[in-house]
Amino acid sequence: MAKYDNSGHWEAYRDRSMLAFLREFSSELNLDDAEISEFYETCLAATYEETQALIGERAKNYVPLEKLRTRFRTYAYKMRKDLSSISISNKAKDKLDEVVAKHGFSDYSDAIIFQCQHTDFNK
Repeated sequence: MAKYDNSGHWEAYRDRSMLAFLREFSSELNLDDAEISEFYETCLAATYEETQALIGERAKNYVPLEKLRTRFRTYAYKMRKDLSSISISNKAKDKLDEVVAKHGFSDYSDAIIFQCQHTDFNK
């Protein structure tokens, strides 16, 4: 039994990312353009476990199934923890490191929120 009920997260992830995933791995899944749409429709009606089985049956190797699992688990974790990923320059990260160390914040989120609360963006 799974530690978390990710069914709601699966539906959101599937609706947002499954078609792109199938296109990305179409050669490993032996899918031509017409079959991608059909397989996508099948996946829309499937649970996460059922989709894993469908992918596993079609895949030439382990890569598509491994990528699906990794991407979905990462997505579900971020949704459960209310997290997001952003990319920033190393220079900006260094500045955040300084702010965190100077003010004793527990993480970057606290530092960014503090900065936003103490900055007048209307100037």
